[in-house]
Amino acid sequence: MSNLFSFLSQLQVIIICFISMLIIGFIFSFAPEMVGGELLDLLYTETEAKARLLEMSAEQKHYHLLYTIILDSFYPIAYGGLLIGVASKFSGERQLLATLPAIVTVVSDFTENLMHTFALLEFENFLVLKDVLTPLKFYAFTLAALIALLLALIAFIKWAYQRIRA
Repeated sequence: MSNLFSFLSQLQVIIICFISMLIIGFIFSFAPEMVGGELLDLLYTETEAKARLLEMSAEQKHYHLLYTIILDSFYPIAYGGLLIGVASKFSGERQLLATLPAIVTVVSDFTENLMHTFALLEFENFLVLKDVLTPLKFYAFTLAALIALLLALIAFIKWAYQRIRA
């Protein structure tokens, strides 16, 4: 795990993850038009997701499946790499603790993607996990982002203070 933290905490990797996250996020902005409404990822409950599936045509489900399998497989890698990289870079000896919310986010997002893939392939029973996975993903992401921002801010303040003293 320390090799992964070491790799992700390199500045060039953090920048690549950030740029990738922005590009993928931009491409996601076209998804609602292609799938005829909101993506399943943004719905919090099994009931909402099942209702959304009923609204979609076969073609819209096909496009949603492509978004899920391709784009939403790279997105957790991009934002996860960014959040884990920043938290690793600035957390010192508490790397695992600082990165745990980001790791939970990535794992829950991949699990949610798998669940959506099955649901889009007409196996809606997998959506029973939605009520837990989607809120977990969003809450863990929020916590991971706050940790990364706070650690980066503290590092910046320390850096600026040292520059002023020198």
